Amino acid sequence: MPAATLRLLIIFSLTSCLAAPAVTHAAPQGSISYDSRVMNQNRVGLTVTNFGFIGNNFTTPAPSMEYPLGTGFEHLVVGGLWIGANAVDDLGAFTGVSTAVLDGAVATNPSLGTEFTPTGNDVIRRSTITTSQFYSPDAISELDAIGSFSDLPSKVTSHGPSRPLSVNVRQIHHSWSAPEHGDFIICRFVIQNVGPPLTNMWVGLYTELASGPKNSYSSWPPLSSGSPYGSWYRKALLAYDEDLRMIREHRCSAPPIPDGCQFEITPYWAGVKLLTAPEKGQSVTLAAWDYSPGNSARDEDTEQYAILSAGTIQNLSAPELQPGSGDPIELLGIGPFAHLDTGDSITVDFALVGGAEVADIQTHAMAAQALYDGVVPTLVSLADARASDGIVRVAWHSATLERAAVMRREPGTAWERTGDVRADGVGRLTYEDRDVRPGHRYAYALRLIDEPAALLGEVWVDVPAGVGFALFGAQPVAGMGAGIDVRFALDRAASGDLMLVDVAGRVRARTGLEGLSSGSHTLRLGVGQPLAPGIYFVRLAHAGRTANTKLVIAQ
Repeated sequence: MPAATLRLLIIFSLTSCLAAPAVTHAAPQGSISYDSRVMNQNRVGLTVTNFGFIGNNFTTPAPSMEYPLGTGFEHLVVGGLWIGANAVDDLGAFTGVSTAVLDGAVATNPSLGTEFTPTGNDVIRRSTITTSQFYSPDAISELDAIGSFSDLPSKVTSHGPSRPLSVNVRQIHHSWSAPEHGDFIICRFVIQNVGPPLTNMWVGLYTELASGPKNSYSSWPPLSSGSPYGSWYRKALLAYDEDLRMIREHRCSAPPIPDGCQFEITPYWAGVKLLTAPEKGQSVTLAAWDYSPGNSARDEDTEQYAILSAGTIQNLSAPELQPGSGDPIELLGIGPFAHLDTGDSITVDFALVGGAEVADIQTHAMAAQALYDGVVPTLVSLADARASDGIVRVAWHSATLERAAVMRREPGTAWERTGDVRADGVGRLTYEDRDVRPGHRYAYALRLIDEPAALLGEVWVDVPAGVGFALFGAQPVAGMGAGIDVRFALDRAASGDLMLVDVAGRVRARTGLEGLSSGSHTLRLGVGQPLAPGIYFVRLAHAGRTANTKLVIAQ
């Protein structure tokens, strides 16, 4: 079947495609939904999703990657994440690739081809603009769009069954409207391993860059009969700027180049730039091939991994990639990340860039790199810090960190590591410190796990002196006879008892308080003493005073 015919297996009329920018596709798994939103804060209009996909596959005339926004010049049919690695599962060791998109028919629902499943039902939006409906103190840019997804559970997609690597991903897009930053969108992938260790991981962004004048077509997706300019496809002129790690594309009607290109039909360049620089032992892969759904050279994970992990730069002058004869697909990637332990993460960043001339898009790519180098990777913002009930709670937000060490000190003392925190689905890292003393002051900061000298997000918290003598609460520990954790505070060192009493007044468990200083404490009471369901009381007796709290043991 010719590629042009296969592209149009599913065709929507123009009237059926007049959808709102937010499109939600129902998923078969329970309440999970596949959500997409349009980034429209600057000159780049980009569809983003919560399942690893970028663009809209021309299922709707809303911007897929429209640049400049409002002109009708589209540049991206589809895009999406590729992750490849050597992995282990219940069946043994294997080489796998989890993909958000492969070669497929235009106008098909993108959620049918992705091997990723949303772990949140919405693309979350945040903004640094205080008057925006999406304003959030946790925002990084004027418009952040965040989607979370996983390659678990395994899926059967339109391309066949998948074998998961066991990764969770947070896909974050940032855009700014300032003139120097208005021609690109930064796309970040934070990839966490939730399975056995992965080795030799590669991360890439698949794209089908293909430019054309959307407003000059009477049907959507574009049909050759719907425009004086003929087919949208086989008109991609590609170039690679190795020093910028950027592949760029311009519409070219036909060879010879440039005389036959008719650049004025779509006068802008669009490109994908790899922002993450290779470290020692790593390299960049640029692969390109002629669009061919189901091609036997790329339909197995091992074949896809070989493409992604090649570490070579494709020769873009090959005949099958030229306007008029080829219909190129691009893959820009980086690796290997030698070892990713269970629970650890890596971050890989790209920029989607536009420009009127070659010099313009190159300048905009350099501006994206400068902004990324100076702002995005290291930004940690304090979200909340407070002391109550003898506990200090501190929360940070980071678009980068998945895991960090928490450091603490008092005035005049050195920093000490008191614990670790992990980010939740929207980049929030929360820490509770129960080992604090009333009337004391503590500083908290995050430390990068692998960089002991780097401290981020420092904040001082005062613990109220009025906490004094208090019984905060009790919580059963999971497991028969595992005991009860009791939180309380003492205003001075003195003898006393912590007791568990039943409704008949019988003491079921007791521990002494000798040796405890002033401040907050947690003790485990009644270990090895299974308790029947019912009502109990925890009693704190100290220095002639008592405090009581009720405890209910459920069935």
